[in-house]
Amino acid sequence: MHPTNYLRAILPVLLIGLAAAPTGAQQARRQETGTQAISSLTSTRESLLISYSEGSTARVGLAGTMRLPNAKATARVRRRAGATQIEVRVDNMKPATLFGGDFSTYVLWTVSPEGLAVNAGEFILGGDAASLKTSSPLDMFGMFVTAEPHFLVSAPSRFVVLDNTGVDVARGSTSTRRVTYQGFDGVYNFERESLVRSEKVKGDNRVDRQQAAVAVRLAEQAGAREHAPEEFRQATDSLAKTMEAHKEGSSQQRISLLAHETVRLAVQSQHLADRRARAAALEAERRERQREIDSLAAAKEQAEGAKVGAEQAAARARLVADEARQAQQLALAAKSAAEDAARQAQLEQQKALQMMEQAEREAAEFAHLKVQAESEAERARREASAAHDRMQNALARVAETKETARGVIVNLPDILFDTGKSTLKQETREILSRISGILLVAPTYSLSIEGHTDSVGAQEFNQRLSERRAESVMAYLADAKVPSELMRAKGFGESKPVASNDSVEARRKNRRVEIVIGSGEIGTNAPAN
Repeated sequence: MHPTNYLRAILPVLLIGLAAAPTGAQQARRQETGTQAISSLTSTRESLLISYSEGSTARVGLAGTMRLPNAKATARVRRRAGATQIEVRVDNMKPATLFGGDFSTYVLWTVSPEGLAVNAGEFILGGDAASLKTSSPLDMFGMFVTAEPHFLVSAPSRFVVLDNTGVDVARGSTSTRRVTYQGFDGVYNFERESLVRSEKVKGDNRVDRQQAAVAVRLAEQAGAREHAPEEFRQATDSLAKTMEAHKEGSSQQRISLLAHETVRLAVQSQHLADRRARAAALEAERRERQREIDSLAAAKEQAEGAKVGAEQAAARARLVADEARQAQQLALAAKSAAEDAARQAQLEQQKALQMMEQAEREAAEFAHLKVQAESEAERARREASAAHDRMQNALARVAETKETARGVIVNLPDILFDTGKSTLKQETREILSRISGILLVAPTYSLSIEGHTDSVGAQEFNQRLSERRAESVMAYLADAKVPSELMRAKGFGESKPVASNDSVEARRKNRRVEIVIGSGEIGTNAPAN
């Protein structure tokens, strides 16, 4: 059996095991490249769900997304005897490696009515085209294609390159509706969001070795070297054999087998490391809770002992007080014949003593209240600082942020708008939706939404464009329930560049919208211009 056919045959079995252990360690970390940082979040997406009746045959079209707009695919779907046969051909494709970073291949996904996305196989490009034969037990599912690091991924990345567009029924009947599924925003490095400007690559573009290297790197980033050392060593040894076979000029069949084995071992070590890391974290949490319980128990025992001591001291004080009262009564009886002046002096002396005791009690109470107030003020300051840090950390997982004297600045890059326009892209709306969710639970703040452009074009046009972009962002946040009285929008045109405008990259940095998050009311403590 050809190695590729063999791997496709065992792929469903491997995916069942991998789906049972999602990589929580990957979802907890964050990787950065020289040009882009991606947060490890999941998000809900939609796909076209098609129902195929028994015996039906249909052709399903898939169209390229903004990431690969000229790509297209046709799927022939046949429902026979409890199984659905799928033959897919993709055309006008460009190698996934052009996205840069961790991406190296394309994977076909099927989505069940419950929103479960299943890896249905890898496309191996020959030039700009590829074909894939697979099957599904489902009679109702959607299809889409994503760019991925390797062929054994268990959740789709956000880099969707082909999606359902429609269905043409040749025999039988079908019905359609939309279905939502969980996509993995991932922790993958990349250099480009879209390949629209990339040139096509001719000839075979085998990426087996690259998939193997990326899989080992992702496993190491997930902590496999620490938490699954033996399994990770096997993966690295397999990678070394793969590279050595390529260096020695071995056949493509042998290199492919070695590379796919490396990917399998790397994914196995990655998921094992994740399970062990999560188990270690749970054990540490359990020990910490036990320490807290023991501490509370000791404090309770100490408090009960103090209570008993206080009760005993109170009883002794009452006894002393009774004895003092008896002595006072005897003294008063003995002095009953004293002169009125002496009695008056004694009364004045007692009154002065009472006033002194009252003053001492009030002073002690004031000192206690002062200490309590200082403690409350310090606690409030710490809580405010922690809330600020949580807000900044949450925003940093969504977009580029930095702390300045003006406050936290959230940078929205130019890619979020079409060139020369102020209409929000869908990616912009997703990012702003996350930002608004964070702001709605943040402490009191003020927002200064500031638009900037590069120096290309007329200064007046750039000024107005920056204002419209800032206003579009503020309008979206207001629709998301962020209080409008806490926000203001302003455009600076090309007047405040962060780079020289002498290169494409520098101008791209200057085209941005910044959200400056200060504290207090917008009218009294807003960020300065």
